[in-house]
Amino acid sequence: MVSGRGSPRTSEGATDPSHVQGRRPNAVLDRILPHREKRIAKKLVRSWFIQGIGWYALTEVAARALLEGGALIALWTLGYSLPAILLLWVGFHTLVWFVLYGGFMRIWIVLGFSAPLSRLRAHFERLDRRAKTQSIFRYMFVRGSTARGEMNERSDIDIIMVPRGSGRSLALGILFLWGLRVESMFRRVAVEARWIDLKRYAPWHHIEEAPLVLYDAPDLMPNATADLASRGILIAFSGLDGSGKSLIAKRLVPGLRERGYDVVYLWGHRQAWYKQEVGPDISFGILYESLWKRIGRRIADLGDHPFAKVLYDAATTADYAYIRWKIAQLLKPNRIVVADRYVADVLAYMRSWGPLKVTVEGLLVGMSAEPHLAVLFDIDPVEARQRKQENPLAQLERFAAEYEALVPFLHLVRVDAGRSVEEVYAQVAGVLEERLGFPLSGSPAVAGSTAVLKSKTAARDAQEG
Repeated sequence: MVSGRGSPRTSEGATDPSHVQGRRPNAVLDRILPHREKRIAKKLVRSWFIQGIGWYALTEVAARALLEGGALIALWTLGYSLPAILLLWVGFHTLVWFVLYGGFMRIWIVLGFSAPLSRLRAHFERLDRRAKTQSIFRYMFVRGSTARGEMNERSDIDIIMVPRGSGRSLALGILFLWGLRVESMFRRVAVEARWIDLKRYAPWHHIEEAPLVLYDAPDLMPNATADLASRGILIAFSGLDGSGKSLIAKRLVPGLRERGYDVVYLWGHRQAWYKQEVGPDISFGILYESLWKRIGRRIADLGDHPFAKVLYDAATTADYAYIRWKIAQLLKPNRIVVADRYVADVLAYMRSWGPLKVTVEGLLVGMSAEPHLAVLFDIDPVEARQRKQENPLAQLERFAAEYEALVPFLHLVRVDAGRSVEEVYAQVAGVLEERLGFPLSGSPAVAGSTAVLKSKTAARDAQEG
């Protein structure tokens, strides 16, 4: 039996009950739906609550109506006149807006106030020290002139935070956010503090420049052992064509299988086209490219035809929706899915053609299962072009810039893909062992069963393909 945090199977291929650490079962759904359909139903219901009826907004409005309504009734009962109650209500909301919801910052910007540069820098250093000691957020970073090191007396410290997923972290995050705004008001420093709540499908902020990361929590990964037993593990490889993703993946997958893991490998020649090892799958984008070339056009000409470009992006989005469905089909308990290209590649590709609509980007993010590990194969575009001469250098450079901008949002773990194959594989193996507890060094733990496991895996892939 495999040792380590990610122990998957016994030598007979059966699940070891001692490692089945699933989440608390839902007895009703378990009786009605099997595992995969139950997960899909939960996601659809959650999406309906969040987006269909605006659950968060509805609960916020209901809570405010209850609290404020109770306060207004209490004031009326105490004998306050209607004009006095209205004045108190307006005053209360004005104070809350000014102190907690950025009103001070808005007034500061509109009236063109300034702060001594020494005060701005001192406050930024305090925020930097505080960010390194907190654990409420997954990420905290700054952008603009502060990130570029070009602060002046009219600068503001633009802080963006990505909270962790738990309710406690969200509540503490709100208090932390309010604290930053109150402190900035008393110190008379312009601080634009906000957060991106990915759990609510909020669209990402488009950042044209690389932000400065103040806090990075790469260790906030799901429990790999429990997730492997309860729903499976998703590992995503992203990067330029020619960065060596497929080569490393084709070495990684057999290495995992030799250690007893049930592994499915999906790969794609382009950002949104996947197929399994046993044969091709459909691709709307490839079909559109074929039709476009049949009429004598080049793919590079799509940028000159806005309507055709919209249709091509729609085909790419449809491809990714199919990929997401395919991964949901394959991701099962005690299984590892290795995806050669994932959401980072789709976004980098679509962004490279021009501004990506926030609705499309928010949809792609919302429909994507977050991988347990997302690896970015970082390589110089010139070297990638030398390895694989299918794409123009200018296009690879645009892709590389978009990957760089996506690193802080998608929690991508970099590996230096410009090194030798052995060195890159060693980097990836080290990341897997450190983050997920899957040891790839030494001899396979399931001795003598490699051929049996390979035959079982091949038979299973052929059946599912």
